[in-house]
Amino acid sequence: MDNWIFTIHKDDFGEWAVQGMFTVTNNSCITNPSEGVASQPLSVVPGTLYEIGKNPAANDQTVNNTDNISPLYIGEYAAYGTGGRLMTGMGMTLTSGNRYYDLDKKRGGTYNYNKQAGSITFSGGFLSGQTGKNVNTKGFDISATVHYEPWR
Repeated sequence: MDNWIFTIHKDDFGEWAVQGMFTVTNNSCITNPSEGVASQPLSVVPGTLYEIGKNPAANDQTVNNTDNISPLYIGEYAAYGTGGRLMTGMGMTLTSGNRYYDLDKKRGGTYNYNKQAGSITFSGGFLSGQTGKNVNTKGFDISATVHYEPWR
């Protein structure tokens, strides 16, 4: 990624947006020069740590779950395509109010989680008409080639 060009600007919501190529295409790995050392301590990263069994959605009554146990993660998701490649621009955030939006917060809509069917259906926004299947703690499938999983 050396010498790649990225553009950083503030979006309509006053948050930083980054644009540029995000897919590494050379697939070469090198030894981590600081193995075992994080570049940024986890304690200073904003957000809530996602842990299986301690899902924030489990305590949220708006997610249509009758027994208070839900595999649906409420928060930011990344989209992955064929070969496990990150699909830039397809990330999204699910909120506890049955709403979702893209990471630019410009395109969004609502979702309906059906726990019994293990599915999530989107209305409005860039995923309108799409249904995710096999909802579990590791995400859900939109198609045979597109998978959403919690961004960690």
